Amino acid sequence: MENVPKLRDLKGKEKLTYFWDYYKWVPILIVVAIIVVITIVRAAVNKKDSALYVLAVNADPYAEEEVKDALFTDFLQEQGIDPQKEEVLLNTSLQYLGGTSTTDIYAMQAITTIMGSGSADVVMMPEDLFRETASLGAYVPVQYYLSPEEMEALGDRIIWVEKDPDITSIAEQDEDDAPGATYARGILMDSSDLIGQSGLYDDTLPIIGIAYASEKPELAAALVRDLLELSN
Repeated sequence: MENVPKLRDLKGKEKLTYFWDYYKWVPILIVVAIIVVITIVRAAVNKKDSALYVLAVNADPYAEEEVKDALFTDFLQEQGIDPQKEEVLLNTSLQYLGGTSTTDIYAMQAITTIMGSGSADVVMMPEDLFRETASLGAYVPVQYYLSPEEMEALGDRIIWVEKDPDITSIAEQDEDDAPGATYARGILMDSSDLIGQSGLYDDTLPIIGIAYASEKPELAAALVRDLLELSN
């Protein structure tokens, strides 16, 4: 310890070198702590409330940031919602290929959890997966938010699904709880719709529907109509 120089005996750059050699981790840790605090504060300040949650299975996650504002900002304003305070959460993180891989199992578990918990309001997914979840009564009947004339005009874009005959505990909205009956559950998106134009889905466009467990079915219905570009 006798050979260690004292700070008061050093001059100029020697002091900086001494400080760096013996105390360099102190300023590094301080800077890291400051960055973490700033990040947390900024996230808290910029955090918006969720107006709606859209689950978009098999969508392009790289297109999300580019299309999010274009898809939802005007809608929020039309609904009298301040886009600076509330946002439509768009989840494009789940990819499901219909197999038995670990990724598919995880995706299915996540989809079931999100929809079962009531988090999701509007759901977009491939037709096979939509039909599978629809057979369990997972979606609000289409006639809840489309008129008979609109349903007729959409024609075969309306997705009709037979309810699983073993499901008897899920009450249908405005319908009898009839296992085995066929109900309209979703709408096939089209290249002329906002989703088709957005690039969120490249090749196969999804089926869109309103999650049965949604706590905001009226607002979700307004969004679906907006994405379909139907007059309100």
